[in-house]
Amino acid sequence: MPISAGLVLLRKISGQWFVLIGHPGGPFYRAKNRHVWSIPKGLVEENADYIRVAKRETFEETGLNVCGPFIPLPPVKYRSGKTVYVWATLGPSPERIINPPPSSKFTLEFPPGSGRIKEFPEIDFIKYVSFKEARELLVKGQLGIIDFLESEDGRFVLEAIATWQDYSTETTCYSLFTF
Repeated sequence: MPISAGLVLLRKISGQWFVLIGHPGGPFYRAKNRHVWSIPKGLVEENADYIRVAKRETFEETGLNVCGPFIPLPPVKYRSGKTVYVWATLGPSPERIINPPPSSKFTLEFPPGSGRIKEFPEIDFIKYVSFKEARELLVKGQLGIIDFLESEDGRFVLEAIATWQDYSTETTCYSLFTF
């Protein structure tokens, strides 16, 4: 079964927790909103270091080079059998978010059967959303992340990230690379 790794970028804004999620690019998701958004993540190749994959995929999809520290969360499993390993960390301030993000691209024959190959961004929009809104937007296989963060154990993760946020110097922790 496939394995992916990703980062859960969290930020406390005006006393409320938010998570950074991305909308998939391409023609098939253009008009879809509910349960199609995702945390930045990607497939883990054989023998790859999961956290390195999570950081690389976050960079490729959002342009954000995140330095951590990282707290491992329980992995989530999709109905398809795919497992996603995730780490929570402090996300950048909302002012650092660029839309559309400098996401890597993929090619696709579109319209299907036309013989025309077009290029689309992996992620066409990123934003912070409350946990409540995340429940409406995230792919269903990732809702376990929100369940955990809202649990008693998740509270300790959020407290640690709140402390990092209080003492964070963003200029040393986040860089934005534009393709």
